[in-house]
Amino acid sequence: MVNKSTKLLVRLSLLLATLLWSQLQAQQIDLNNIALMDVNRVSSLLDTSSSSNSYTIRNSSVVFNANVKSWKKVFVNHFSAMSHLQENSNLPFGFNDGSMIPSVGKQHFYNFQVGVQWGNFTLQFAPEKVNAENFAVQGLGNDFDGSANGNPGNFWRRYYEISENIIEAPNTHFNKKSDENFIGQTSIKYHTKNVSFGISTENLWWGPGIHYSLVLTNNAPGFLHYSINTNKPIHTFIGNIEVQFIGGSLQNGFLKPSENNNPYAAQWYTPKDPNERYITGMILTINPKWTKNLFLGLSNMAYIYQRDMNGLEDATALSNFSKYTSLKKRPALGAVFLRYALPKDHAEVFFEYGRNDRGATPINILYDSVATGYVAGVRKLFPLSSNSKYGAISLNIEIVQLKMPQANLIWDANLMSKQSSWYTNKQVRQGYTNKGQILGSYVGPGGSGQIMQLAWVKGMNKIGAGIERVSHNKDFYYYNYFNGLTYPGPNFKYWSDFIYSFYMRVKVGNFILASEVKKSESYNYLWTKTGNGGLYGPSDTDRTNTQFNISLRYLFNRKF
Repeated sequence: MVNKSTKLLVRLSLLLATLLWSQLQAQQIDLNNIALMDVNRVSSLLDTSSSSNSYTIRNSSVVFNANVKSWKKVFVNHFSAMSHLQENSNLPFGFNDGSMIPSVGKQHFYNFQVGVQWGNFTLQFAPEKVNAENFAVQGLGNDFDGSANGNPGNFWRRYYEISENIIEAPNTHFNKKSDENFIGQTSIKYHTKNVSFGISTENLWWGPGIHYSLVLTNNAPGFLHYSINTNKPIHTFIGNIEVQFIGGSLQNGFLKPSENNNPYAAQWYTPKDPNERYITGMILTINPKWTKNLFLGLSNMAYIYQRDMNGLEDATALSNFSKYTSLKKRPALGAVFLRYALPKDHAEVFFEYGRNDRGATPINILYDSVATGYVAGVRKLFPLSSNSKYGAISLNIEIVQLKMPQANLIWDANLMSKQSSWYTNKQVRQGYTNKGQILGSYVGPGGSGQIMQLAWVKGMNKIGAGIERVSHNKDFYYYNYFNGLTYPGPNFKYWSDFIYSFYMRVKVGNFILASEVKKSESYNYLWTKTGNGGLYGPSDTDRTNTQFNISLRYLFNRKF
């Protein structure tokens, strides 16, 4: 949240975006800078020449143009306006969308972006505005005591113990209309030949995944941070290297769990420490000179209450690999990854494997029993002709798995939760979040997801369809229903979503227009099955949702 003067500046800056698009309603297909970087990634697969860009370090800043560097003139190297509207009919769906929030009803997003370059400096001013209706979610009701899930006293207690009391990521944020202003994708950076130094609130994406990533995505609003990073791959004797170091401040949302209006649930709620959190991390990618299309890397992140910080060790990513992070009340997580591009075959494969208790390395990811997760994917392009004007067919398949690999990582010998799921933490109880949204994969603690998309692509244009399955918090599911016993439990109460989508994105002149319709079927909402459907039939807790999105971005081409 920003102060009053900044709010006024944001509103004035966004006026142009509102005038440009007063009649349209928007969101997804995303038109933010990170999402549009995938256009270049697809182009690199259609081009048989190799690309030195790994696409594993993505941000929302415009590229520094060394060809027009001048200390005598100021250049405007980017100027755009964007507006989105998202509407959900019943459920608060919406992921990888930055400052937007999970909500039911209409939600408007506005962004105005201008990039200025003077000498070695770039300044990007890109404020954001989000307002949402936030209609009530058709949940379980305030009279639901948990009796449909066994002992009424256990369901809500266990849910809060393993989830809501050790992470701040409610299904919905507000129960009335909201209006928020953000500094957004704003940054100021100084650039040398190979390295950039800057301060920013922009979103970042680390890792090779297209839809999922373990350590850092644009699922949550950007946070204030410093950054030291390569601005292009650096050539060394072992190959090309890309790296980024960051440190910054996370904001608390001061949000209560989504079901906290239910007295049976609220009795187990423990308010979270309001102290601000500091976060620091790094990502390193190497393109070995012996395998020009192979990219290997690692990333990690650690966070801590600012009052618990102690010197340089906590302020930088140097100690994120330590196995003693929990002793310092400084939880960490990390991953190793690879991306292999096959331009001649117009394809790519990628894989990310991580641990949620400290920074991962190729060695420590294997030698002990830890809570691990992974992302894996493949994309294959089928050109319709040797002439690029006909475009290509794109097939993309991607999966993510965050549930605990072993049952003894969920509960201890006393059948109590170890509270060890991804992104949760019993020491820093907001968990790995910023303003109430997860910084990593949107499937969340104990979740999993699989997505398949088939589309026609040509430059910025894209028309396609997709199907996705998301299973919610299997760690809680096992903890509540299995409880460490030999009996396998009621395997018919999984909470899973099936999401079917049709989308398009077209560029006409200076305009980029995108639209998407998603139909979602959610089974056994909040891991609960009621009614007369039997073990495997329909449940009174099954839900459906229709999401309609349309978005517009205008790019100004005038030279200044």
